[in-house]
Amino acid sequence: MDGSRALNYLLIMFISLNICLAIGNYNKYINPYYLNKDNLNYIVSFLEEKNIIIESNIPRFSLPVQKIETIPLEITSKFRTDLVSKIFEDRDNITITNSSNNIPYNQEVIYHNDEIFLQFSSYQVEYLNTLLESEGSQNLSRNQALKYAENFIEKLDLEKNKKNLKIKYRKDSYGANVTYYEIYNNLPLFESCISMDISEKGVFKATIKTAEVVEEYPRKQPLYLIDEVLFKIQQIVTVNDTKPMVIKDIELGYMPENLEDIYFIEQETVPMYKIITDSLENPLFVNAYTNEIQ
Repeated sequence: MDGSRALNYLLIMFISLNICLAIGNYNKYINPYYLNKDNLNYIVSFLEEKNIIIESNIPRFSLPVQKIETIPLEITSKFRTDLVSKIFEDRDNITITNSSNNIPYNQEVIYHNDEIFLQFSSYQVEYLNTLLESEGSQNLSRNQALKYAENFIEKLDLEKNKKNLKIKYRKDSYGANVTYYEIYNNLPLFESCISMDISEKGVFKATIKTAEVVEEYPRKQPLYLIDEVLFKIQQIVTVNDTKPMVIKDIELGYMPENLEDIYFIEQETVPMYKIITDSLENPLFVNAYTNEIQ
């Protein structure tokens, strides 16, 4: 009996020790990369005092991650021909325009009729269907928007781009945006996606672009937590005193470090926070390594 009691005592001690070690390891390795509830509530309240409202989920984990190199994939003539045939039912009424943008490595060709515009650059496709545009839709449900997006991708035979992806839904004034991001290291590649603006009538605007990861650097680097990023942003942006600035979406993903060289062959690509607001025309990109706005 004494031996059995001693064994039970040792087992309890062993389990307790492992629990303590687990808690210690969590505090040592996880806590520095996790935004706790108190800090989350503080930054939300602080921004509200500055007339900035957050209507987005806030990423609370920012684990160390390595930078990568990516290369944008060029739009091939076969892909362009296939897409034109799927978008335009009547090929005879298509007008083709060559757009001069003074960028030799990113020439543009536009196919259009009276309602639909399909613009090809070297690395990107832009689609617009004016018949499906809407001035505003509050009746479009999340499920309907996701279904419209899925049907659009199937119609254009883009199912192969649905592997290893993250589907991001965002409600907007015109209806919704649904974006299919390719995933690498559990983070979306912002330059490899299919982004669709959707009204109650269907997908009226879309952007298609693809990039490939060609190298991964070995060293993982720590990232700034989102509260530090948001604190810095409020110091830079101009907010109207009478109308709050609304942060509609916050996403952590990979983006080329030098946005001006985005069409060069190979690009160093780093973790960035992509922040969408209702008052800025373009998203803000913040380098998660340095907390610098790009």
